[in-house]
Amino acid sequence: MARLNWFERTSGGTVAIADYGEIETIQVMPVHTGELIGYGFARVTTVFNGTGTAAVLIIGDDGDTNRFFEAGNIDEVTTGLYRGLGVGLTNAHLYTADNTIDVLFTDATNDDGTAGDFNFWFYIARVDPH
Repeated sequence: MARLNWFERTSGGTVAIADYGEIETIQVMPVHTGELIGYGFARVTTVFNGTGTAAVLIIGDDGDTNRFFEAGNIDEVTTGLYRGLGVGLTNAHLYTADNTIDVLFTDATNDDGTAGDFNFWFYIARVDPH
């Protein structure tokens, strides 16, 4: 009988944005064929500050950049814990090929801020055919 075994996978520590003045995509977590991604959570530990339009953090993959966290799901200027509400989390997402979970960072419009830090984790299941 097949069953799902859920486990937690983290980003492996705090994700730091290297250059606040640029748009960056950072590959932060591998996912493997047959893994089912459930809910995700993010915690902003150091705020992203700057003037103009606020910085934006989006989490997804190369198939859908906002699959797990859409713009506005994470408040980049307030420390705290946030639950992913991206497009893919209306239902769990099953990977049929190896991939990575990516963070897309867009800086504040005036390029004058300092980068913050955040970490995130997902609940993942792998089908056990035994």
